[in-house]
Amino acid sequence: MLARTPIRHVTLALVVSSCTAAIAACAADGGVDLFTELEGDASATEPEPGVSLPPPSGGDDDDVVVDGGSDAVAPKKKDASADASKDAGAPVWAPAPGEWCPTVDQIIKRTCGLCGSQEAVCLLNLDGGAGGVVSDYNACAGEVVGGCLPGSTTTEPCGNCGTLTRTCNKFCGWQAGSCQNQPVDACTPTLHDYTSAGCVDAGTFRERKCSNACSWIGYSATCRPLDFELAVSSSVGTEVSGIFPLRASLVDKRLTGSCPGGTLSSTTNHPYLYVELVNASDKVVTVSVWNTQATSTGPIIDTLMAAYPGSARPSSDDERRACSKGINDYCPSGAPCGSSDWAGLTGANAVAIPAFGSAVIWFGAYYGVGGGSTVEGDVKLVARTDRVE
Repeated sequence: MLARTPIRHVTLALVVSSCTAAIAACAADGGVDLFTELEGDASATEPEPGVSLPPPSGGDDDDVVVDGGSDAVAPKKKDASADASKDAGAPVWAPAPGEWCPTVDQIIKRTCGLCGSQEAVCLLNLDGGAGGVVSDYNACAGEVVGGCLPGSTTTEPCGNCGTLTRTCNKFCGWQAGSCQNQPVDACTPTLHDYTSAGCVDAGTFRERKCSNACSWIGYSATCRPLDFELAVSSSVGTEVSGIFPLRASLVDKRLTGSCPGGTLSSTTNHPYLYVELVNASDKVVTVSVWNTQATSTGPIIDTLMAAYPGSARPSSDDERRACSKGINDYCPSGAPCGSSDWAGLTGANAVAIPAFGSAVIWFGAYYGVGGGSTVEGDVKLVARTDRVE
């Protein structure tokens, strides 16, 4: 805020008066000829009322006006854009409440909070001086909902044990950078990977797990069959899930049609898995089951699905055809698969699991290995409890 400076006015007036009285002496002493500098003419005597003098050599660009000998000084209104940042998110220059303002009744606006604004008014100066006094500002309005303070930052986890920095832009909105600092060959914690490398018996695999630090732990020293289990909930509406591998190292014929009595393909290159659903409660639990992506960036695979009673995995073609629910080649209504390519069992095909009993879910790739479609990858199996009785 610019200040009134009557002392400067008085000083200049004294200098002008003294040199007017003894101009020859001023020049003879090598002093500054104010008339030559101010008017460009040594014959000038005194500035007329209302004439603006140039600023002093100190660099202050305020206008000082001689007005009929009065001490009143009207400072030039400071250009708000001179102090305002070029960044649209920075506060706009504005005086504080109680400070001097040049124009009575002028509305003064400033930014506040999270890209909001508030207003004050230049009130009449009751002491009779020039200009006015800034009122209080009203409440901050128009802030960005859920916004942030421009220039602030926040860091959050991302990806596989990485970090993501968000920066608040000039519009009070978060702008995210890329995920950084993930381990080399990072994996998602709780994921498992399998290989048949070094396994003599067909259908057996070595397993490795992803640690909480998003790094793979080495493959197991021994090979074993892929006998997966998933414990269902006895609370209606509760979902449980597991992530399981479809791999080219475990393939068989494709099962299509309807249960029981499905049809098996002549091709034997379709990745598949069996997962046992276990009911540990003393009531019959009926569940809807479906496939979906293991992670947000995981593959989408066209799968089929069927269910079998009990805990035994089918071991022959006839046993595979003797399914109890399915065979579905699509995501049914009521199952949030995320893609119609995933298969699921719900509604009339929901699976009833007896008290302290089990049911086996088979799911496999519709297409075969080497056919040009995605058939391998980690797949999530979700089981939602729909009824308990």
